[in-house]
Amino acid sequence: MKLLLEEYGEIMITSLLALLIFILVLDQFYPRMVTQATNFIESSTEVKTTPLDTVDKPVLYCVSAILQQDSGFNYLDYVSAYDSEGHDLSEQVFILSGEVNIDEAGIYEIVYGLNYQGLEMYQKAIYCVEESI
Repeated sequence: MKLLLEEYGEIMITSLLALLIFILVLDQFYPRMVTQATNFIESSTEVKTTPLDTVDKPVLYCVSAILQQDSGFNYLDYVSAYDSEGHDLSEQVFILSGEVNIDEAGIYEIVYGLNYQGLEMYQKAIYCVEESI
């Protein structure tokens, strides 16, 4: 053991110091990265409402969400649309791009669309699928 320490001691100490520095850096930045990701998702989930009687065109709303892996997911549960008179147009909403793989943890982006009486509108939602524990 003494011979091993004499021969490789400097490398072992250097490796341990590098590991400690890495852990300290990770400890400083990882919580910040998680907080930034959470804040981004939470800011994306704010529902902005506009009184329907103040607009003369349809309104398309979508909500971002944090989902659990392997849970059920229906795109239309997170989107709604109304015309200027308040009639529900949600059945006319379509997915322009993106998909959510509920079986795989990750961040997914969906762009919803609505084409109503010649007007086209689009809204983006972010879905974060968390691993099941």
